[in-house]
Amino acid sequence: MVEVKTEAVGRLGRPRYLVLGMDPGIASCGFALLDINNHEILEMGVRLFDAPLHPKTKQSLAAIRRGFRSTRRNIDRTQDRLKHCLECFKKYGVVPDDVDKEYLHTVKGDKQPLKLRVDGLNRMLTNREWGMALYSLCKRRGYIPHGEGAQDKSSDDGKVLAAISANEKEIAAGEFRTVGEWLASRPTSRNHGGNYDMCVKHEQLIEETRILFEAQRSFGSKVASEDFECEYIDICNWERPRDDFDRRTYGLVGSCVYFPQEKRAARCTLTSELVSAYGALGNITIVLGDGGTRRLTAAERDECIRILFTADPNAKTRVVKFGALRKKLDLGSRDYFKGVPADDEKTREVFKPSGWRALYSTLRESNPQLLARLRDDIDLADAVMEAAAYASSASSLENCLSQLPLSDDEKQALCALPYSSKVLNGYGSRSKKALDLLLEYLKEPEVLNLTDAEAACGLDALRLGGPQLERSEKLIPYEAWESATGRTNNNPVVIRAMSQMRKVVNAICGKWGVPNEIHVELDRELRLPKRAKEEIAKANKKNEKERERIAVQAADILSCSPDEVSGKQIEKYRLWEEQENSDLYTGERIHV
Repeated sequence: MVEVKTEAVGRLGRPRYLVLGMDPGIASCGFALLDINNHEILEMGVRLFDAPLHPKTKQSLAAIRRGFRSTRRNIDRTQDRLKHCLECFKKYGVVPDDVDKEYLHTVKGDKQPLKLRVDGLNRMLTNREWGMALYSLCKRRGYIPHGEGAQDKSSDDGKVLAAISANEKEIAAGEFRTVGEWLASRPTSRNHGGNYDMCVKHEQLIEETRILFEAQRSFGSKVASEDFECEYIDICNWERPRDDFDRRTYGLVGSCVYFPQEKRAARCTLTSELVSAYGALGNITIVLGDGGTRRLTAAERDECIRILFTADPNAKTRVVKFGALRKKLDLGSRDYFKGVPADDEKTREVFKPSGWRALYSTLRESNPQLLARLRDDIDLADAVMEAAAYASSASSLENCLSQLPLSDDEKQALCALPYSSKVLNGYGSRSKKALDLLLEYLKEPEVLNLTDAEAACGLDALRLGGPQLERSEKLIPYEAWESATGRTNNNPVVIRAMSQMRKVVNAICGKWGVPNEIHVELDRELRLPKRAKEEIAKANKKNEKERERIAVQAADILSCSPDEVSGKQIEKYRLWEEQENSDLYTGERIHV
């Protein structure tokens, strides 16, 4: 709400009260300016700009660039690894000192490296054959997990994990000694065109390497020493250190909205999710059949919290859906939850503690005692989840956990956390200090929502008394806003859309003055998963083609071009087809 009002008078002779509605998107910004007091639409339109998407695939241009950049880096790292591999071969006498990598490439008459990997189990290989087999293993070192956790089966990562699991079972059932022996028995040993059937884990190839070295030593090979084996495996296992990357990333985390000197806490921490759960439950409004409303009582709210954040490894349910809540509260058929469609009650959850569920799934079987300890020791649980949000590699996670009061077995169990998954990444807007204050008051029976808790602990005064921008007739540039508030946004698509919206707002302010209210329409599709967004896009495309077809047919009837057929005429024709060209009430045929 902006206090400044224009002094102009509208057509009804009343002082103007301007309301600006905005609908920003990645390729457009719709707007409408209304004068509520005088019942006028003063401005209405849309500002169009190029979307940062590929014109054919509709894929993000940033994602395309990121894909190419990632591919270049992977190629560079592979070449660097092979360079060290060749130097290691020369050091241990596998290849002559004056050769390059071409020496290990196959020529006419040579066996393929895959065949040599199988032969190496049954006979002693020549030095060149031995080098060709090991060079091939170092070049394609299999799938290396990086804490992704469970993946959507329809995604590429999900398909890779499904293929790996199936291949492990097939290798075990077929009694193959190594992955190479299994691959040699297959019609093809490579994946092609988005197929992942041949995927295997990196650790399986390392195990094959150890078996090959042991076999070659048993055959009397002089170039399969244990020292060579250790150095070669170290080269195959090498990955770029992530410590500097983690520090730089954490340096971008913003300040708390209440305490500017405090860093924001990770969204997956137990305190953060508890505060969010109390807030979500406090916002539930039940509309009664007689027209009245009510909220959840403290006892009802606490029961939902107990179920959502249970540490019992044998818990029958850890989910609270609106349908189950309706049954628990014994609501009547005329009672309903405000803002929750009746059809969604059976599937929609009141709150999803994603971070706690990831922790629960990780420790439920491996260490249930630690799970119960973390549920009771919220500070320790927060520190563990902060470590998972901070780390982008297993070694980084281990380093963070090593600083916590945990036993070796507990640290090992926590290293299984899916630290790279989306549910354990990202930071909120509040610090640990602010969250502790809010949670302390939210546990009180008389405090039933987040607004009351904020007021009770005095955080609302800190928020409202924070850095204030000087009032202006127009929106300030984004860089000036960053400097004044200390907040940042590194998403180029968002920055571009906000820049275009700023131009619209400033143009409106320049012509009509500062609006009394500005309403911004937020895209509710943003919270949907990728598959749901793809289904919506597919449905929109299908609907567009259907409208084009109807426009052509209607144009033949109206003796005009398809471009001249109005939207209303298209809608009438579509309804005429749906009614099978007949009147719904009389059954008579409708002629056009």
